[in-house]
Amino acid sequence: MLRLKRMRRFADRCHRRLADEWQRLRGYPYLRRRFLAKMGYPVDLKNPKSFNEKILVRKLYDRNPVYPIISDKIRVRGYVADILGQARSDALFPRLLGSTNRPTQDWLRGFGTGVIVKANHGSSMHRILLDGDVPDYPKLARDCRKWLQTDFGRDHWEWGYRPIPRRVLVEELLCFPNGAPADDIKFTVFDGRMHMAQFNIDKHAKFENAFVTRDWQRIDIQRAHPIAADLPPRPAQFDEMVALAEQLGQAFDYIRVDYLYTGTRFALNELTLYTGGGFTPLRPADYDLALGQMWTQRVYAPKRPHKG
Repeated sequence: MLRLKRMRRFADRCHRRLADEWQRLRGYPYLRRRFLAKMGYPVDLKNPKSFNEKILVRKLYDRNPVYPIISDKIRVRGYVADILGQARSDALFPRLLGSTNRPTQDWLRGFGTGVIVKANHGSSMHRILLDGDVPDYPKLARDCRKWLQTDFGRDHWEWGYRPIPRRVLVEELLCFPNGAPADDIKFTVFDGRMHMAQFNIDKHAKFENAFVTRDWQRIDIQRAHPIAADLPPRPAQFDEMVALAEQLGQAFDYIRVDYLYTGTRFALNELTLYTGGGFTPLRPADYDLALGQMWTQRVYAPKRPHKG
């Protein structure tokens, strides 16, 4: 039975590689169809102009060797420590409580509640355990094992995730004083300069967005979620967030620096390379092009060694 399972996994990997190569040789017809359906205009991979086109180009062609490091929710901590220093990095991230490639019920139960459990090699693979929750640990363990079997980078064509050694990690859960999980503030940084911030408000309930400039002036654009009717107060730590985001973004033509924010504290959540996967419309639509014009894209494409 074990040998049969291994043979099936091997056959599945071969099939996926052939499918990927077929897509590449045909010029990625699936992604082109999906882009047209989502965005309403055909993608130009040779001369990308819009923000979403450039995200797609990064996914397909950019092989910067640092991408798998900063996309790994564990190894990114070391990368940030190299830039900011170990003490500053330790204080900036939520506390890492543990990680494993063999998540069991007993291992998960040992962390209690008031934590977040997530995979290190992709997005949207996480579970929040609030204080007072009674988790279904058998199901949580099954979910964790399913995450580890997921080739997130391949499934979403996001190369930076593919080389990551897969693990499950547990972090402290940052919450507001009322116990609600922290909000997100995501900074768009081009060549070390922050151009806008996306404030995700009450993301685990009504989930509204507010886009602002570095001067905390509203930008009238919308992505996937409703626009907040009222602009939230400017965080007291906003200038510090901007300075850190720009320092971390110096080495990249584009990066999104994502923070967690509880009203009194902020923490670095992750560095994001593939915002929206390149398939998220912006309204008004011309802002997609305007944002793309801010991005002077540099694609790292290592030459293949010459044979023979």
